[in-house]
Amino acid sequence: MKSITKQQAHEFKARWKLVNDFIAEQIRNTPAEIKLQQLSAMFIVGKSRSPAFLAEVQEVRNRWCLLKQKTNV
Repeated sequence: MKSITKQQAHEFKARWKLVNDFIAEQIRNTPAEIKLQQLSAMFIVGKSRSPAFLAEVQEVRNRWCLLKQKTNV
């Protein structure tokens, strides 16, 4: 693996700081309506997860319920 100089590392870090600052500014300037649309889309994606995944989630929830009952918590 090629190593980089300290100067190159600082330049790399500075470039990514600019990118992150730009993204943060865009998020701050995004209208609430757009943010709500994005949130709605995320919920739709979340609901469309595969049945196998949902069954696994339910199995984990059942285990937690059983543990809760057995420990009287």
